Amino acid sequence: MLQPLILMLMLGASQPISASNTNHDILNINTAKYSQLLGLPGIGRKRALSIVLYRQRRAFRRPVDLLRVEGIGKKLLKRLRPHIRVQERKAQHTNP
Repeated sequence: MLQPLILMLMLGASQPISASNTNHDILNINTAKYSQLLGLPGIGRKRALSIVLYRQRRAFRRPVDLLRVEGIGKKLLKRLRPHIRVQERKAQHTNP
């Protein structure tokens, strides 16, 4: 299937943008790229991958939904809150 290929591509993705997210962008965790997630405090390759895999099954509705992701607990969520937001992905409509 495509999932193992996608996982390999994600793990080989570029380095994190920065450990401190220097441009102070607030990331939408429903649309952020794997490499962008790596720039969040406390998020390494494994947790970033877990976030991506989780949101493929179900979109995040609230930041607290991150607690459902393996490896993310209350302390880490508290560190992440200033750097994240949750906005659902909007379906792309094409006009004929």
